[in-house]
Amino acid sequence: MKGEAEEAVRAVGPSVVSVFRPAMIIGSRHTPGVLEKLVPVFSFITPKRFKSITVDQIAKAMIAVAMARPESSAVYHYPEMMEAIRHDEASTP
Repeated sequence: MKGEAEEAVRAVGPSVVSVFRPAMIIGSRHTPGVLEKLVPVFSFITPKRFKSITVDQIAKAMIAVAMARPESSAVYHYPEMMEAIRHDEASTP
């Protein structure tokens, strides 16, 4: 379903579409409290693409990507979102 929605946006939306795909969102009312506490404990064995991320980090990544004005569409998982945040923080005086 989400993939279909993404394709629909790409088909009729703006020329550049940034899709954010967080795995486990920490701080979301939709994340069960038990998972929110357990998932970070096992982050050392979790593949980077599936690491948990906070609501604030997702927002920072979205802002950083929007401010960078990417030239092409892209999908952002945990590693790409964290890189966008680091790049934005490094370029902010």
